[in-house]
Amino acid sequence: MARASRTDWARVAAMTDEDLEALIAGDPDEGVYADASPPSPAADAAGFVAIPVDREVLAWFQAQGPGAAERMAAALRSHMEAQRAAGGA
Repeated sequence: MARASRTDWARVAAMTDEDLEALIAGDPDEGVYADASPPSPAADAAGFVAIPVDREVLAWFQAQGPGAAERMAAALRSHMEAQRAAGGA
């Protein structure tokens, strides 16, 4: 059974560009993945795996335009590298 979205789409639709800019500016995660880059060709040669992704997350990446899978992979890699640099596993 699919989980219902908790997004208040009516509120989102009523927002002005200024409202959205203010939300983005106040987002503590804004810019976290600014340095993310697509995987290297060597990573492509290693192959791909299928992983479950929340539909809302997938829709958000797809709404950014072509290359959603590449941006998702870049965001995951950037997070992994940041964790490694911070001494994480």
